[in-house]
Amino acid sequence: MFKRRTPHPVSRRMLNLLWPRIGWMRTLRYALYRLARLPHKMESTAAALAAGAAITFIPLPGLHLLLIIAMCWLTRLPILPGCIGTLVGNPWTLPPAFLASYEVGKWVAQTVMTVPERDVPLDLTFANFMVLLKADPVYLIVPWLGGGILLSLLSFPVFYILFAMAVRQGHDAKAAFVQARRDRRGQA
Repeated sequence: MFKRRTPHPVSRRMLNLLWPRIGWMRTLRYALYRLARLPHKMESTAAALAAGAAITFIPLPGLHLLLIIAMCWLTRLPILPGCIGTLVGNPWTLPPAFLASYEVGKWVAQTVMTVPERDVPLDLTFANFMVLLKADPVYLIVPWLGGGILLSLLSFPVFYILFAMAVRQGHDAKAAFVQARRDRRGQA
């Protein structure tokens, strides 16, 4: 019903994803309006935001969006809030989250599975990481993924409580705004 008569070519749509024609601020404002107008319950919106934020502990940075889309689709949660929740994982928060995932996974591997300890060098570069990965992938990947999944499960309730309060405040502010507008129209 509201589509263009002649759709834009794929190249223009891809360029619009990288650099929006209407600007980044207006695009962000539009995304926030769409988030506020979602017809979902507040609980499902908060759960999707919390799931997106919790999934950032899993050390697969290129796959966070794909993982949250699949998770939201399987659990019937709204996808847009889940994708917005993954923005918790940004260049400032991902390194500490991944380090915490590895340390928790290493601790669990040593105490539960009795795997011998192996430290990651402090001067870790991509080349060093690939050498360590080729030498013994089990000592790096298993603790890292295990710790990430464990931290995701443990952090979900915390993120849910925080996002539920924020979503509740947003809905209350929207309801107050609509009521104030109705009151102004009734007085005029």
